[in-house]
Amino acid sequence: ACPFKAYAHYRLHASAMEEPEPGIDARLRGSLVHRCLENLWLTIKTHQALCELLDDEQKALVENIVTEVVQHESKRTPILKKSFGQLESQRITRLLLDWLIIDRQREPFEVMATELKQTLEVGQLQLNTVIDRVDKLQDGSTAIIDYKTGDCSMGGWFGARPEEPQLPLYSVFGGEGVHSISFAQLKKGKTTYQGLSD
Repeated sequence: ACPFKAYAHYRLHASAMEEPEPGIDARLRGSLVHRCLENLWLTIKTHQALCELLDDEQKALVENIVTEVVQHESKRTPILKKSFGQLESQRITRLLLDWLIIDRQREPFEVMATELKQTLEVGQLQLNTVIDRVDKLQDGSTAIIDYKTGDCSMGGWFGARPEEPQLPLYSVFGGEGVHSISFAQLKKGKTTYQGLSD
């Protein structure tokens, strides 16, 4: 979008100085949520299995996964060993339980892949992508889901120079059968799907 920024970033290898902030930064928070969701769906696997979980079982499963992910990260990020880690665990647990309510309301699906790495060929470009989740729907079609823990919008997909084009590119160049692309917004007070389907 900006040739000067591209030159500064890719040729000069310049980067902005990070602003120090108290507690846990947004990037780490997002990374923890992503890993918790990955582990959760590697365990649950299907919409049917989710719907068969009792409330207590679901809560225990989510708490165990969140605790495991936060403890693992605390080896590299010591701040998570203290009260920040407990607060973050509670926050992520509530967020994931709210999210599972939304996924229960969907039509039946099976999670085919999480953190799927693929190279897309777009003309002469080869783009390395990582898709957060790939669901197979009842009709055999595929739904591509990208987790977002901050604000997100589909509006950037439709301009002359699309912003955040990963999902639209994947729907066109990622193979046959992709009939749905969506952001899964996991933000307190804003847990929702935003996307397009055929």
